[in-house]
Amino acid sequence: MTRRLFIAIPLPALIVTDLGQICAELKNDCPSARWTRPENLHLTVLFLGDVNGSQYERIVPRLVDAVDHIEAPALKTVGIGPGPPRRPTMLWLNFRPSVGFSALVGAVRAAMQDIVTLKSPATTVMPHVTLTRFCAEPPISCQKQAKRIEYRQGFESERCILFESQLSSAGPNYTELQSFRFGGQ
Repeated sequence: MTRRLFIAIPLPALIVTDLGQICAELKNDCPSARWTRPENLHLTVLFLGDVNGSQYERIVPRLVDAVDHIEAPALKTVGIGPGPPRRPTMLWLNFRPSVGFSALVGAVRAAMQDIVTLKSPATTVMPHVTLTRFCAEPPISCQKQAKRIEYRQGFESERCILFESQLSSAGPNYTELQSFRFGGQ
């Protein structure tokens, strides 16, 4: 049996609430959007993909070790815009790239590289939260309205989480499998 897994930082309740209000404001300008449910909002560290049982048994201890050596990254939002840059099909809440977040991604990638085949490139770390998805590029009216929203918030997370993602026609369902506290906490 395989499981579709990813590692993410949970968002504080205040940010989830704020994002719910922001998404409600954008809905009229983005009628074709598939919105991320508030309980699914997260900051992805690394997508692992389909993982079998023997891989899973190796992932957990490696994550414990990798995260234990990382200080909690300071995270600051910088605004809402289309993503990914090459071919945008989503609206993202973007975060300022930080040394701490890059260190976390690097440590987790290094811990996972001989267990799973990583599909995302190691070159650029672009921290973001996916707010909505489109079949094609977000409509111009939606992009303009999103750029008008100035949302600046910061936080320091105490943990990251290993999630399982189960896809359905109603959207993905995420289940928390294990939580990992950052070093020094």
